Amino acid sequence: RFRTPEAAPLEYATTQNNLGAAYARLAEVRDREANLERAIA
Repeated sequence: RFRTPEAAPLEYATTQNNLGAAYARLAEVRDREANLERAIA
């Protein structure tokens, strides 16, 4: 099941926040610049 901003805005926002946090944490251990760019996106 896909979460879209139109169908489930809160769940979509939560998923995007979690992805950003995961990339930010990953940047702490490898490929810092690329993972921080992913976190921002």
